[in-house]
Amino acid sequence: PALVGSLLKLANSPIHRRGSQPIEGVERALAVLGTQGVRSLAAAALVQPVFRSIAGGEKLFPEVVWEHTYRSAAAAELYATSVEGADPFAAQLLALVMGLATLVVYRVAVDQYAARALPPDANALASLLEEHTADAAHRIASSWELSLPMLEALADQGPEKAARPESALGRALRFGLTAGGLSMLKTEGQIDDDVGLVSLAAAGGEGQRFERFWERLTWENAPDGAAP
Repeated sequence: PALVGSLLKLANSPIHRRGSQPIEGVERALAVLGTQGVRSLAAAALVQPVFRSIAGGEKLFPEVVWEHTYRSAAAAELYATSVEGADPFAAQLLALVMGLATLVVYRVAVDQYAARALPPDANALASLLEEHTADAAHRIASSWELSLPMLEALADQGPEKAARPESALGRALRFGLTAGGLSMLKTEGQIDDDVGLVSLAAAGGEGQRFERFWERLTWENAPDGAAP
């Protein structure tokens, strides 16, 4: 029941919902989203509980990371299909692994601060996340015995790598992470749509398909309205 509930909640999010009628059952979700769509939603729903809030002053961080991860996974999936001709489910799963790794690095760092009775330093945390998240994701993926192309895509995300990853999945993942970050900035009012769309195009997401996706990615649900 918990998995089904999470799946239906995700299916009714602006990214996936296509009409005014809510999706109220697995059968309806399958009919609207298709097998591939439900497969992607199930993967996200299985991972989501890991991002539940933790106690203390940092309790909002997992929620923010989950929102970025979910948006990044959807964007990586679209880019893999539309631009790279790569496996969309693999691209989505890689974004989920990167989100998990972000949370792992953060929690280890915060635990080390707590062990020393020191307050976490935001700049130091940001540097640790930038330096170690890709490696942590690679370790997680290796322990899960994911495919070699998926491991290579994660290796492409390291801070020492060039701006354009070598592999198709690596490029899809990089785009997804960028699009997820841009949409979060838009939601928080830090950038407007024009800046977001220009930045999205610069990252490789050009054309009406990506413009429509941006609208869905940054849509705020009205009480009785459907996503665009």
